[in-house]
Amino acid sequence: MNILFIVPPVTMEERYGKLAGVGSSYPSLGLAYIAAVAEQLNHNVKVLDAAALQLSMEEVGKFIMEFDPDIVGLQTFFTTVQHCYAVASLVKKISGRTKIICGGPQATGLPEEFLKRDEIDFVVRGEGEIVFHKFLEAFEAGTGYEQIQGLCWKNGGQLIITPPAPLVINLDDVPFPAWHLFPMDKYRSPADRRGSRVIHMMTSRGCPFRCRFCATNLTFGRTYRYHSADRVIQEMKYLKERYKPDEIHFFDDIFTLNRARTLELCQKMKNEIRLPWACETRVNTVGLNLLKQMKEAGCYKISYGVESGSTRLLKLIRKDITLEQCRRAFRYTKQAGIETMGLFMLALPGETREDSFKTINFALELNPDFVQFAITAPFKGTDLYDLALNYGKILTDDPSRYTSWDIVYVPQGRTKEEILATVRTAYRKFYMRPLYMAKRLFNLRKYCLFNTYRLFKTGVKILLG
Repeated sequence: MNILFIVPPVTMEERYGKLAGVGSSYPSLGLAYIAAVAEQLNHNVKVLDAAALQLSMEEVGKFIMEFDPDIVGLQTFFTTVQHCYAVASLVKKISGRTKIICGGPQATGLPEEFLKRDEIDFVVRGEGEIVFHKFLEAFEAGTGYEQIQGLCWKNGGQLIITPPAPLVINLDDVPFPAWHLFPMDKYRSPADRRGSRVIHMMTSRGCPFRCRFCATNLTFGRTYRYHSADRVIQEMKYLKERYKPDEIHFFDDIFTLNRARTLELCQKMKNEIRLPWACETRVNTVGLNLLKQMKEAGCYKISYGVESGSTRLLKLIRKDITLEQCRRAFRYTKQAGIETMGLFMLALPGETREDSFKTINFALELNPDFVQFAITAPFKGTDLYDLALNYGKILTDDPSRYTSWDIVYVPQGRTKEEILATVRTAYRKFYMRPLYMAKRLFNLRKYCLFNTYRLFKTGVKILLG
């Protein structure tokens, strides 16, 4: 069968708003894994990343007509769902026989909303490898959908939703992502250190923590699973040989959750492959010795989700960390010689103006190398959405407004204008400090000059409104 996976033509401006200049463009790991499964079954598989290739809808339509797919797969995110619908409609206009199947966080959380649309035929809930494998077998046989856990579809006017699919327990059974189907030279990460080729990997899935704003558990659940260290090294070697990246970014939600496995992985990196890398993890899963080992293995930057400088708000969003744990993690990371990125949220449910400035001042106290102050966007289907309804007003459910800069939610007692002013103040207070600016100028040699220019240009946009 001809199977086509499409990333809709979404611009950086549509995805990130005013932060487009510092937004990352990276290939879809989810589609890459599912495409690899389809290839293992000897189907004719192609990926069209219309966003990376900057294609128009007309060009997407031409590609669809030429390839004539039997199945089109779409990965859905909260911010791009309307673009997915537009592509699905285009597919059906070109070929009514082609079946469209959607997956991803939003399709998993709200399958009924997708199946209400005439152009969507099937939805995969949760992890897709096992479900999609079984779906392809049933599709060829013309029967057997009812036996597939995690699959949703329409039978006449009736929506059929089977029980959730089991998680992939042994991740080493999952094939390497099918990166050869993607335009790997088109992706960029403007805040990276080396300035050119960045490859993304995921070495674990699932998160046992309960953060109310996170949609990860919709797809990967709360059971933490991880690739063996040998498998990770094998994939890194393959990527290094084939794509010659300057660095690797690990997309794991909690890279250091299993300390023994992280230490084993670091030891193997030191012995078998030398490649700079960055990751994201939690402040309560690191220690000084572990961080030193990570540094020796090539880690140059860690992003920590701090979210708030208010203990009350950390409890409300179920972050399950303390301010002291944050202080200790940032202190240890700096002692180990690793750069830090602090990830904060402003305008959380229940957040007052005083709380916002607690967060800003806490960011200044932690003094990471970089910060991000995200404006809270409660995505429908998450716990945060329900929490936001009780602690303020959601202004719109229009997914196109859920960029990194639009105000879509206002806590009680606050206004859009005041929130925007607070965010600008946060960035100005952090990035416009004379000592900080001097340090960044001194470290310019570590970073790509063009990326540095883009970061500066975006910063000016934010500060000037």
